[in-house]
Amino acid sequence: MKYVMSFIMILLISFPAMTADTPEETELIALRMYADWCGKCKTLDPKVDEVKEEFRGKGVLFAVFDQTDEFAQEQSVLHAGLLGLEHVQKEFGGMTGLLLLIDPETKEITERITHTVSADEIRNIIKTKLN
Repeated sequence: MKYVMSFIMILLISFPAMTADTPEETELIALRMYADWCGKCKTLDPKVDEVKEEFRGKGVLFAVFDQTDEFAQEQSVLHAGLLGLEHVQKEFGGMTGLLLLIDPETKEITERITHTVSADEIRNIIKTKLN
């Protein structure tokens, strides 16, 4: 029962951040490594928020692995399991201020974007990954 409730909570928390129509249509995963206390996240997040609406219905799954505290990290581990991204959580867990672009089939990271990149650059990188 504990696992079922965790699964439901992850889906409810993650649903607004997901913009691909169905898992089968996902062409790219855009995964934010985030924490409330992260200054780099506060610079990166508005840029990602600016561009993500443009990719609604275009096969991009925007997801967040929250590193804010122990509970959020535990939830991110569960979320990683659902997405088949355990290796990403293991490698990048605890890191913040990153947007990782991931091929949903191979689960390989194809791009690491930091807070220094502009919204236009993020938009263009995502477009090139979709073509």
